[in-house]
Amino acid sequence: MRTGRILPVPHSDTAVVLLHGQPATHVSWLPARRLLDDAEVLTGVDVLNPDRPGYGANPASATDYPGNVEWLIRLLDGAGLRRAVLVGHSWGGGIATLAAVRHPDRVAGLVLVSSVGPRCLLPQDHPLGWPVLGDLLAYAGLSAAGPILRRRARRELGRRVAPADLDEVGESLRVQFERPVWRSFLLEQRALLEQLPALDAALAAIRVPAIVLTGTEDRVIPAATPRLLSSWIRGAELRVIPRVGHMLPLDAPDVVARAVLDVVGRVSARYPR
Repeated sequence: MRTGRILPVPHSDTAVVLLHGQPATHVSWLPARRLLDDAEVLTGVDVLNPDRPGYGANPASATDYPGNVEWLIRLLDGAGLRRAVLVGHSWGGGIATLAAVRHPDRVAGLVLVSSVGPRCLLPQDHPLGWPVLGDLLAYAGLSAAGPILRRRARRELGRRVAPADLDEVGESLRVQFERPVWRSFLLEQRALLEQLPALDAALAAIRVPAIVLTGTEDRVIPAATPRLLSSWIRGAELRVIPRVGHMLPLDAPDVVARAVLDVVGRVSARYPR
């Protein structure tokens, strides 16, 4: 896990936590993270960029949405942080929304980036929930094809991250593909299929500043999903980024960083000293 400080929000007990999607690791946030580190509008705000359970260097096994929320609260407790702005990409967006409902005293704001939500399931998602066939599909896609995926990920990340981060990318990919990441992916996909109705039903209970980000070329999350997220979460703002796909943290890191700074600014007004 990398932590750092970005610079003047006058409350050091609020953190920013970046929650990656799947199958991914913390390195998917590195371009946006660098922009946050260089920002000069925050002060004393910890930025946590961890690998989630089941991925990268996190030794814990993958778990479902409630399990990820429990892990997140332990993360904040271990860092001595009272509350956080949660920034969730794709599957990680569901962790952020559930945490905001279950722990409203610990979640100060949300940035949902290409996030799962209402009507996000595609036809190809459902076979992963089937016994045997789902296992075979996940294994073939992420284990048998592992060497190819690792080279492709290294190439794509290498084009987007800063040169100083290339060693970190290489190590993260090495660790990622040395573990049975296909099992992590499969468990989380099945959790999405089973738990999405409960996640959707909880959205109306969220009472924190929220920004929803989506790209017009996203082929993973349907266009209806961000619109519904922003309408079901009271007061949420929808920002649509043209000519960008699902990987906004890598392809539009400036947009993501700006949204994070905007939400943290709103939080600072909500929790004045």
